[in-house]
Amino acid sequence: MKKHYLEESSHILDKINQSMPCSVYIYDLAEHKFTWFNDRALDLVGKQAVEAGQSSLQEIQKLLHPDDLDTLLITEAQTAKLKDGEIISAEYRILTAEGEYKWLNDRITPFARDEKGQIIALMGVSTDITDRKRYEISLMETLNKKILSDQEIQSSKAKMLTSAKMAALGEMAGGIAHEINNPLTVIQGRAFQIKQILDNNPIDTDKVREAADSIARTANKIASIIRSLRSFSREGSSDPFTFVTVKQILDETLEFCRTRFYNHGVEIDVTPVDPDLEIECRVIEIQQVLLNLLNNAFDAVQTLPKKWIRVAVEEKDSTIEFRVTDSGTGIPTKVAAHIMKPFFTTKEVNKGTGLGLSISSEIIKSHKGELFLDNSQPNTTFVFRLPH
Repeated sequence: MKKHYLEESSHILDKINQSMPCSVYIYDLAEHKFTWFNDRALDLVGKQAVEAGQSSLQEIQKLLHPDDLDTLLITEAQTAKLKDGEIISAEYRILTAEGEYKWLNDRITPFARDEKGQIIALMGVSTDITDRKRYEISLMETLNKKILSDQEIQSSKAKMLTSAKMAALGEMAGGIAHEINNPLTVIQGRAFQIKQILDNNPIDTDKVREAADSIARTANKIASIIRSLRSFSREGSSDPFTFVTVKQILDETLEFCRTRFYNHGVEIDVTPVDPDLEIECRVIEIQQVLLNLLNNAFDAVQTLPKKWIRVAVEEKDSTIEFRVTDSGTGIPTKVAAHIMKPFFTTKEVNKGTGLGLSISSEIIKSHKGELFLDNSQPNTTFVFRLPH
């Protein structure tokens, strides 16, 4: 029997299936079964090895590398207390259809709850990080033998860039269901209202029109989120530089954040920006930098009594300056000296790779700009400037 939460969200899952290059699945906690997979997940382990609606956790465990089994079991135990939009991450190896082990970064978030508010289903977004893991191993081996040449460093950065982009995409997709669930609830409520109106005689056409308009607006919002997801899912480092409005960059990036921030009590404020203000850039890369700074700010304020994030854009003579400020009181000098270095992170294990700021800095440099921590401010403030 098909789960009700799958029936209610079938069109969302279809869109995710079409848009995502990552492996995506739905896991039922009560039955300990995987109830839905996208095509990429099926291709990864083989369609015969995994069939949607029939795969138990025990069957999937057989595909796991023996050394990583405890990681999966510990992660599952941690999911019961997750809040909506909250994500936990785990890294493990899985046996693919080609008969080789690949490393995955699995980002897991609540997908459905019962009438008592208990989590009954999880969504997982798995990103292939095999190249990154091989690079890390190779880097450690190389460092034990010699100092890296400039050419080797540049080659390594290119590999990290691709891996980090896919990890960022997995992070966005992990929260996509919750960004869509709110407008979906509005559509369902308005549809029910229309049914009630149609049961009355005479029919109030004004109320029907009002409900239909609300459905149309809300459907357009969902379509906007899906368009943004498709845009982010492309690898954009080879895109030509094009002119785009700053407002578009802000609006499309914030589509992935607002609901998660709201669910965790994080106030997000965006300073009004001139709708005609444009910059020339690779839009996907700049959106990724902004999203990384927003995600970092979100993580930083979780334990603070006041949780807020401010985004401001200022046009100067020759640059446009993006500022992301959070309610934290800054970063210690010793830590600040290392935050742009690859693999440096202050986050808990499985909460971050230490690549986000390093990759973001490289992206901004490729745009002839700069990314830095502004220590002159009373609150934690990251700034990136782009030529204008």
